[in-house]
Amino acid sequence: MPKRRYVDQEFLELELERLFPRTWLMACRLEEVAQVGAFVELEVGDESIVVVRSDPTRVRAFFNSCRHRGTRLVQGTGRLGEFRCPFHAWRWDLEGSLTDRPDDAHFAPRPDGELCLAECRSGAWGGFVFVTMDPQAEDLTSYLDPLPTRLEGFKLEEMRYLWHKRVVAPANWKNAVDAFIEAYHVPGTHPQFLRPRLTPATPATRAEVPLWPPSITESHGRHARTRKPTPDPEQVGPMAQATARSGLTPLEQTQVLVDYQLRELRSLNTEWDRLALERCLASELPEDRAEQHLRYLAARRQVAAADGVALPDLTPEQVRAGAYDWLLFPNTILLVTGTIGSVLGYRALPNGHDPDSCIFDMWSMQLFPEGAEPDVAVEAFDDWRDAALGEVLSQDLGNLAAVTAGMHSRSFEGARLNLRQEMSIHHYHRVADGYLFGTAC
Repeated sequence: MPKRRYVDQEFLELELERLFPRTWLMACRLEEVAQVGAFVELEVGDESIVVVRSDPTRVRAFFNSCRHRGTRLVQGTGRLGEFRCPFHAWRWDLEGSLTDRPDDAHFAPRPDGELCLAECRSGAWGGFVFVTMDPQAEDLTSYLDPLPTRLEGFKLEEMRYLWHKRVVAPANWKNAVDAFIEAYHVPGTHPQFLRPRLTPATPATRAEVPLWPPSITESHGRHARTRKPTPDPEQVGPMAQATARSGLTPLEQTQVLVDYQLRELRSLNTEWDRLALERCLASELPEDRAEQHLRYLAARRQVAAADGVALPDLTPEQVRAGAYDWLLFPNTILLVTGTIGSVLGYRALPNGHDPDSCIFDMWSMQLFPEGAEPDVAVEAFDDWRDAALGEVLSQDLGNLAAVTAGMHSRSFEGARLNLRQEMSIHHYHRVADGYLFGTAC
């Protein structure tokens, strides 16, 4: 991948002109605009789009620009009864129709519809609101194919934020995307996931580290997926031996992982996992590992049901087809667990016109008992180190500044990709080329 795709100002300008305006972009969650008048602003370069609940049954999106002198009408998030320009007090209702223009008789006559707020197309899937600036773009369901089919039954639309943080990251927006759509970096960046015990108290020697099975990347239209491979019999043996040397049973090993991810990531597992494991480990378990795992899954479903939550009821085939790491082209990533009811998500956007900086959103969603959903606001940080991201995400973000600096070296010609584990990166760059240099895919 040539370096200029990441470091050149001209390349970023081309993306802002030809890529982002012609694709469907994830703007927010439906629950963020649940009440009439609730709005969320989405900024992409110089463009600002406001998503607003215009009535109980409809969400709309408008360019955030006054039809008189171009003033931005709103900023960030909030709730309003109408749009009012802070400069000259022009007013529009929530459907974008002009309702008041001070000293109206002093203006040249114009057709009523000409001064409505300029509307963007919008749509929803999985509880997310998407917008596009392109009136000719294909419909959202077709654009997202095959995700609506592959993730049917995962209950994304029923999930709510557990936390949502937004940081300024010292990297091109594509470097941020690249870092989160491949698992090739795990042994180098997150070595703690390879150790039999995920605790500093047990130093891991090379012989004790289970083999890390290479991930598999797949292309799906515009989008891409990274998934875990089907276990290789040649790998299962050494991994089982390493687990045995740790002194932990497979379920105890799972318990260590769950405790770690709840503590350091607050995602991809829930408290129901912890409770289910405690219940299983306190009981007499069958010797067969597969039977132990099935008992754990059943216990997890039971403890969630006791809280009033029905976890996704998916077949093994559905889990294999839908999990795990999806790139929704061009800039949104969803790490979708199977039957756990938790999702870790990311979104990268250019930070204005700076090719060496981006706005990076991170969030965790999960299922909650009805009425117990937390009221989560976005926490924004100018420095990611102030965001208290935990060990895993701090390791990821910590790489980005060094990547950016290294890419500016005269010795760096471009990224050389792993032909199995990093092809999702190659794929989405090729899809982007269709928008940048040819006919959109």
